[in-house]
Amino acid sequence: MTEIKETEYGEFCTAKLKFIVGEYATYNRYYIIHIRRADMEVTFGLQEFCCGILPQVEVFEDKILIGAGETFRVCGFAGNRIKQYPIGSAFYQFLVDKEHVLVIGEADVLLLGKAFQIVWHRRFNEIIDLRGTGNDCIELIDYNQKPIKLDFFTGENIR
Repeated sequence: MTEIKETEYGEFCTAKLKFIVGEYATYNRYYIIHIRRADMEVTFGLQEFCCGILPQVEVFEDKILIGAGETFRVCGFAGNRIKQYPIGSAFYQFLVDKEHVLVIGEADVLLLGKAFQIVWHRRFNEIIDLRGTGNDCIELIDYNQKPIKLDFFTGENIR
């Protein structure tokens, strides 16, 4: 189970955190994240520039995946940064399957392989949103309600 609690800077500074993710900045939002599993428990802090969208945190195998601000991060349970990717736009969400992590930003889509290497990255001129995935296809919709279909494995447009 993962709990994400937004907090004030004072409480963030006095909380008993195992580690802190993100850099200090004047306009940060502060979160206390608690992950509880049968085999372990960890509480850490996330400080991230305010983009208006709540962070998403999930455990994938023995890694912590964090999407927040304009960044997607992969960390170990000791707080070590394994990978970090600037998304290019405000983070919306990520989806995890057995072999891939699909990261969706306000105007970007990024597919990572199981070892968190970039498989492909697409940038759009419009604000996009995820409509769905299935049949090796990613369905997006742009700000003008125009559907966009991408091949899941290549990121190429499907006509």
